[in-house]
Amino acid sequence: MRRFAALAVICGVILAAAACAGQDTAQRSGQGEAARAEMAGRGHDAPAANKGEKAARIASEIQADPDNAAMILDRHGMTQEAFEQLLYEVAADPALSEAYNRAMNR
Repeated sequence: MRRFAALAVICGVILAAAACAGQDTAQRSGQGEAARAEMAGRGHDAPAANKGEKAARIASEIQADPDNAAMILDRHGMTQEAFEQLLYEVAADPALSEAYNRAMNR
């Protein structure tokens, strides 16, 4: 179960670093708002918020109570493998990563 907590923490660090790098690049290029508008136009905003926020919510719960990770995942209708896949999906997608980071920083 501690593996879940470690995975969630590692993913959070990776996502935070990716978000910082993406923000820095967007700010330097002056295209941050245009890129976000383009992503929203492609329908990335609502699904990203849902998946990113879901991943953050589960990760936060597991970090707070790693001994009950299996129960937490079950409560969210997820297996360990499904949660890991969700974290990798979030880490690979800038919109999902942004939603995840927003939710984790609340």
